[in-house]
Amino acid sequence: MYDNIMIRNLEAYNRMKHDLLKKYRNKVVAIKDGEVVGIYDDEMNAFEDMVRRYGLVPMFLRRVRETDERYYIYGPNTSFS
Repeated sequence: MYDNIMIRNLEAYNRMKHDLLKKYRNKVVAIKDGEVVGIYDDEMNAFEDMVRRYGLVPMFLRRVRETDERYYIYGPNTSFS
């Protein structure tokens, strides 16, 4: 289940990447359920705001750059089955 959510969010990011680069280059984008739900200056603020707003749920955070870096953050209630 978790993998499907992350794949869907990654696919959404890839579809939007061209527009995100134009508007939000070097910002951190937060995607939940295939939708952009936040734009931030740094990863820590993005993570803290997302947890405050949604709790520890699967979320996708990525700095908008030509070349992508990947970080995976797993919550304590994440199921890997």
